[in-house]
Amino acid sequence: MTVETPAAAPPADLENTSPTADAAPSRRRRALRVLTAKPWLTAVVVVVVAGTATGVALLTAGGDDDTDAAQATVTTRLVSPSTGTVQASVSTTGTLAAADTTDVSFSSAAEITSVRVSQGDKVTKGQVLGTIDTVSLRSDLAQARATLAEARSTLATAEDDSDTSDAQLAADEAAVTSAKQGVATAKDDLAAATLRSPISGTVAEVNVDKGDQASGSGTSATTTSSDSSSGSSGSSGSSAGGSSGQSGTGDSSTSSSSSGDFVVSGLKKWTVSATLDDTEVGLVHKGDQVQVTTDNVSGTVFGTVTSVSVLSSGSSSSSGSSSSSASYPVEIAVTGSPSGLHDGASATLAIVYKQATNVTTVPTTAIRTDGSTKYVYVASNGKKTKRTVTTGLASSGTTQITSGLTTSDRVYVQTITGAGGRGSTAGSRSGSNTQNGYGQQGQQGGQQGGFPGGGGGGMPGGGFGGGQQGGSR
Repeated sequence: MTVETPAAAPPADLENTSPTADAAPSRRRRALRVLTAKPWLTAVVVVVVAGTATGVALLTAGGDDDTDAAQATVTTRLVSPSTGTVQASVSTTGTLAAADTTDVSFSSAAEITSVRVSQGDKVTKGQVLGTIDTVSLRSDLAQARATLAEARSTLATAEDDSDTSDAQLAADEAAVTSAKQGVATAKDDLAAATLRSPISGTVAEVNVDKGDQASGSGTSATTTSSDSSSGSSGSSGSSAGGSSGQSGTGDSSTSSSSSGDFVVSGLKKWTVSATLDDTEVGLVHKGDQVQVTTDNVSGTVFGTVTSVSVLSSGSSSSSGSSSSSASYPVEIAVTGSPSGLHDGASATLAIVYKQATNVTTVPTTAIRTDGSTKYVYVASNGKKTKRTVTTGLASSGTTQITSGLTTSDRVYVQTITGAGGRGSTAGSRSGSNTQNGYGQQGQQGGQQGGFPGGGGGGMPGGGFGGGQQGGSR
């Protein structure tokens, strides 16, 4: 079934254009006849214009490059509104970082006797990274055991003596408990002389060599991930009887002022650090979904906003501009363990701050404006009828219709393809966080003659050359 639609009447300035070449009048008349000879056009209309100097003047509204009008096609089609999802998002860029980045250091001060890994090596959890001399540590363990034996002997004697006071018995029992802890500490220190990776990953840094003196900093695992393992053992304390343990603290923390003896990156959990300006930060909230794209991974990786700072980290200015705006840090946790990501690589982010699901949508180019009123043309009983609509979110060439249409309607969409390389790009999708009219200025501006996206002459984009949206669909 063919549905007919009335053609746009040519504007006066085109009808009165004087020919500029011998062949131009006939060609111009042919071009106008295609648009006006019949009072109705079928549901899909194709207009092909051969490029001549006059043809360019008629259809590009002042284009001065003959190659721009080599061939252009105007298409009118009928589409049914569909049901789908429309998202409003903020676009920015950020930097990838491995979430499980761990500093690992020897917990005792001693000579380093071996370094078992190099930068870039893959390691598994528990794999040996290096060792230190154990002579002093073994001596400490022996002394701790002797102290424990002596404390137990003292307690046994006190228990056999009926004259021993309760206070003395309590003190002797405490001495045994302390001596046991001293032995446990000495054992841990000896075990920690063999330093093991607390996570599986890649060795990012090796900051010691065989023969160096380990500082015994005791920072056995420092990680940016809140749920990573705490690393190889390392503890502090002193054995009973005064034999001091030479170990450090051995705890994990969330930050470190310096790198450890070894740095291991997990490369399974990832974060992205980015910034938003003062016009965007109020739109984004913790928990918002994020679409992440990088050069090294095909397709889209997904994530979630984990934090949005309310404090500015400084100001940023665009290239070639003296103006600047405040920058607000935002952190994103990448979902899952995608392969192919690299620490320090740049990522492009689309942070979805609003989403409408299961809603009626139409191509944005179908929507026209008349002041504050938005409308479309629909096929009704074989006629082209104007109908007012109310729009919601708009993104990526699709607009939500909140009232005025149903999925059973048939909507006219007119587009132009080919020879649209010149002219304004006002219709491009540049404002990624704009709602209710997203990118529509170029698509709907100057709709004289019933075509979307253009200026005068009844053609999209002010003729074939204007309006990037009209030329790209």
